Amino acid sequence: MGWLRTFFLGDEKFPITVWTIIHVIFGIICWWIGLNLFWTTGAAVGWELIENSSYGMAMFESLGFTITRLCGFVLWQGYNGDSIANSYCDVFAAMVGWGMANWIWG
Repeated sequence: MGWLRTFFLGDEKFPITVWTIIHVIFGIICWWIGLNLFWTTGAAVGWELIENSSYGMAMFESLGFTITRLCGFVLWQGYNGDSIANSYCDVFAAMVGWGMANWIWG
């Protein structure tokens, strides 16, 4: 049961989390706006690099604090970046999203 809690709470040390679904949706959107797989993969890798930089971690910490103040619930706590496995899975998820969109609508 611990892995299920980790999945839904988005612990980025776990390879696949609920946020991985967002990366699949990102891949679908990239296909929809006309990006090819190469550019979609590049955008996903670029996002992972920004997300795991000190700037990205500060951005998520600030965003989490703002959401908590405005909405009264904690979306995430103490974001310290993704694990390498999580970053790989997120990029792969974007590629899967692009591939699914291409297969279904292409």
